[in-house]
Amino acid sequence: MEERLAEFGQIIDQIISRVPGTFGENIAVFVLAILLYLLLRPLFFLWKPAAARLLKMLWYIALGYVLLQEAGSIFFILGFAAAVEAYDQFFLFFEERKRRAPIPKAEAKTRTTRKRKGSS
Repeated sequence: MEERLAEFGQIIDQIISRVPGTFGENIAVFVLAILLYLLLRPLFFLWKPAAARLLKMLWYIALGYVLLQEAGSIFFILGFAAAVEAYDQFFLFFEERKRRAPIPKAEAKTRTTRKRKGSS
């Protein structure tokens, strides 16, 4: 497990070392945070919806870091922030829809028969 984490760390380090030539060192953190968010958000939707809030918090920390460093154009940063918000709202729609899903007919019948037996 530690070897895999070390390999993952090396991959992330290589990505960050290539990005500064394109964007600037502080923007590299922001771009990496966006990429990780776009990749991990669907996985958290499928497996652990509560962890999606933690992922979004980490993304906001990266956004705050970039804003404090004044690393890029405010329009560039706000454009990406709006895109990530829209992406997140897309998944929130499906999470809410799943939460409000109607009870299947077979389960509804079992619930009504249980009530009838208990009331007699």
